[in-house]
Amino acid sequence: MKKILIIEDEVSIADLERNYLEVSGFQVVVENTGFTGMARVMKEDFDLIILDLMLPGEDLSLERTTISQSLLVLPAGCKSEGSLEKI
Repeated sequence: MKKILIIEDEVSIADLERNYLEVSGFQVVVENTGFTGMARVMKEDFDLIILDLMLPGEDLSLERTTISQSLLVLPAGCKSEGSLEKI
């Protein structure tokens, strides 16, 4: 089973992403801060990391360069349920 990490501070969006991915057969882990998400990345292997670029008070641009795993970055324009369904 493929393992996906979601790093997202908005619980409703993280839940939407998690539910969709779990129904599709993926194992999903959610972290709500960049700090805890990056700590998880350093300890575990993931097939995909979904990263919210607009985490409040956090700049993960440097950390993104150190991630050797697949990374999907969600820009601010994807912050509604309707736009996530289109992806």
